[in-house]
Amino acid sequence: MRRSRLLAAAAAARVMLRAALLVGLLAGSAAGQTADRLETEFSGATLAALQAELRAAESAGLPSRPLVLKALEGRSKGASDARIVDAVAGLRLRLERAAAALGTRDEDVLLAAAAALYVGVDDSMLQKLTASTRTDALGMAFVVVGDLVRRGVPVREASQAVTSLASAGARAESLDAFRRQVNADIATGLAPSRATEVRMRGLLMTLDRPGPNP
Repeated sequence: MRRSRLLAAAAAARVMLRAALLVGLLAGSAAGQTADRLETEFSGATLAALQAELRAAESAGLPSRPLVLKALEGRSKGASDARIVDAVAGLRLRLERAAAALGTRDEDVLLAAAAALYVGVDDSMLQKLTASTRTDALGMAFVVVGDLVRRGVPVREASQAVTSLASAGARAESLDAFRRQVNADIATGLAPSRATEVRMRGLLMTLDRPGPNP
């Protein structure tokens, strides 16, 4: 039973991570879309530039699917071809930077780390968070940092808060709950930094509480 619960929790964490990433980057795109879709949406120099980005990613051992979805997202929003190419190129570079900093090729983790880089998290923060976080919660940790920054929490404060929670053993579901609670507090008018501090301290008290004896 215990193994079943752990497997279920891990599966749920992965679902939450993918959902968070989809909200931030892949909204409106079907998961089954591939590079073939580019040929139906783009042509000429734009298509060639996008295909070059895919080849560059693949040659570096990076996932190309996020680049395809980024391009299709731009098209669905009516962005110009030049802006779409720039966005795809920027995402590839951030994926490359994240891979170099973290030493992983996991698509979910890289995409979450790339999103964190986009809002100003630096390589050293990524590495420190990685060293402090459970493997199965790493992608969610990056998602939470990025979301906090987008909500107005200073980058260093957001990174330190999530690192503190991760160091205390927070699981992905706890980090996601923390994110949602902070967002709800901000929506009521609480300052982003204050909301983050209050919720972080509350969760730390829970994480530090010793469990019952077996």
